[in-house]
Amino acid sequence: MHIAAANHDTFRTLLRVGISTVRPRQMKHRSTRLRILTCLTVSAALCGCHPTNPLDRKVTASSPIDFVWWRADASGSLDCEQWRDFDEAIQEIKFRMMIDHVASGGAAVDKATRDRINGRTVREVLTIGYTSMLDRLNIERAEAINVITTNARLVTRPGDTASADYLLKKRKAQSDVLEVILEKIRQAETKLKIYGPTFSVNRPDQSPAAPTAETPDFEPPVRLR
Repeated sequence: MHIAAANHDTFRTLLRVGISTVRPRQMKHRSTRLRILTCLTVSAALCGCHPTNPLDRKVTASSPIDFVWWRADASGSLDCEQWRDFDEAIQEIKFRMMIDHVASGGAAVDKATRDRINGRTVREVLTIGYTSMLDRLNIERAEAINVITTNARLVTRPGDTASADYLLKKRKAQSDVLEVILEKIRQAETKLKIYGPTFSVNRPDQSPAAPTAETPDFEPPVRLR
C-alpha cells in the first residue's frame, strides 16, 4: 500500500515535471509555426496588391506625403533608368503646366502635376511626360529651322570679312542647336516606343513639319548693312 502510494506520488511528480518541460517546447513550436504562417500570409497579401509589371502600378499622389510614401513603397519595383525616366517625365509635365498657364508658382504647379498623375499607371505618366516633351521639342525645332532659314538669306557686303566670319559662326551655332534638338526628339521618340502609348493622351497635334531640302525658296537674299 505504501509502495503503491509512493509510486503514485512519483508518477504525479514526473507528470508535473513532464508537463512543465514539454509545454514550453510545444508553445515554442506553435509560436514558430504561427510566425511562419503570418509571414506567408503577409507575403501573399503583398504579392496580390501590386501587378506583376511595375509599369502598371498606379501612382498615389493625392497629397505630397502620399506621393512620398508611394515612391518609397515603389522604390524597389523600378530600376535606376526607369526612375530617371519617371522623374524626367514628371519635370516635363510641370513644364507643360506652366506653358499652358494651368498653374504658376511652385506649390500650385506641384499640386496640378499631382492631380494630373494621381491614379494613373507609371506607364501612363511616362507616356504623358514624353509626349509633352516631344510636343515642346517639335515647336523648338520649327523655331530653330525658321531662324536658320532666315539667316541663310543674309549676305554681307563685298570685302567685309569680319561680318562674313561672324555670320558663319552664327550659322554654325544655330545648326548645332538644331542638331541637339533633333537628338532630343529621337530620344523622346525612343522612350515612347518603349513605354507606350497604350492610351490616348488627348492633346492636339503640335508637331510642325520641318521644311525639306526640296522646298523652293522664293525670297531674295537680304544684304547686311
